[in-house]
Amino acid sequence: MLDIRDHGGTFGGLSGSNIKSIQRGTTILPDGGSASSKSMSVALNNVDISKSFVIFNLYNGETGTYALDGRVLGAKCVSVTLDSENSLLIKRSYGYGPVTVDWWVVELKELKSKQSGSFGIATKTTTQTISSVDLAKSFLFYSYESSDIATTMNADNYSILLQLSSSSQLYFKQKDNVQKTVYWHLIELK
Repeated sequence: MLDIRDHGGTFGGLSGSNIKSIQRGTTILPDGGSASSKSMSVALNNVDISKSFVIFNLYNGETGTYALDGRVLGAKCVSVTLDSENSLLIKRSYGYGPVTVDWWVVELKELKSKQSGSFGIATKTTTQTISSVDLAKSFLFYSYESSDIATTMNADNYSILLQLSSSSQLYFKQKDNVQKTVYWHLIELK
């Protein structure tokens, strides 16, 4: 991992000098089993939620009977959100095998705006109106969960697209009509 604070670089206008703190960790959600819901709360040092966001990666190490079917792919439908100024909530709706979540909580010194929200979706596409932002200075993070447990699912059914379609609109697309809950954060830098 490249830490821009150590290398004097920038990423989309985000420079190391604007980063107040970065907290990182690895959390393992245990095997979800059939139709169970798993979540874990992770303690953090206090952050200002209005100036913070979460980045994360997932790994599911399942190699058994369900390694290639939708139940394991469903384990990848994990949401990671700031639950409070000192707590991170990691949650999945369904899935087999443990899921390893590497996470980073980034707190900025200043930003122009942060918008956050969640919505349920069971259609192929939808849009959501947001407060207008400068597209050149904004970036979007999202995570999602799905409680659909159909074993006929494949990786395409669990993939989604969420993007800024204009300065005041989010666009969502999925391949089918699988019910999902999407959690999003939009950061606009000064």
